[in-house]
Amino acid sequence: MIAFAGNSLLCRQALKHTAIDPASFTAIRLISGALMLWLLVRMKQSAPAGEGGWASSFALLGYAIWYTVLPALKNTSAATVQLSVPVIAALGGIVFRGEPITLRLVLASVAILGGIALVIVQKR
Repeated sequence: MIAFAGNSLLCRQALKHTAIDPASFTAIRLISGALMLWLLVRMKQSAPAGEGGWASSFALLGYAIWYTVLPALKNTSAATVQLSVPVIAALGGIVFRGEPITLRLVLASVAILGGIALVIVQKR
């Protein structure tokens, strides 16, 4: 989830320092992401047994690891874990970008983390 949050921070930083509009930037990201996932799948398929799987996946965008683990998770667990990304990204924005801590941010984070806690407690 840190990789997803980090991606958000990098994108916000890139948009701040570039002349490209957000829609074009997003299109470029989607296309490059799809190409990278395609490349990862091809590398995994063509790698000899025991080689290239986790090492190449780890070296290449946390995303590969998530999409490798995702099929083993229950839908509820996967959705719950993904809810943590905005909170992690917000904390990263505070730490690495000097973004302010606002009441809206605190309330939203409490609501998100509270929802995650409810799911975890209900499972037990």
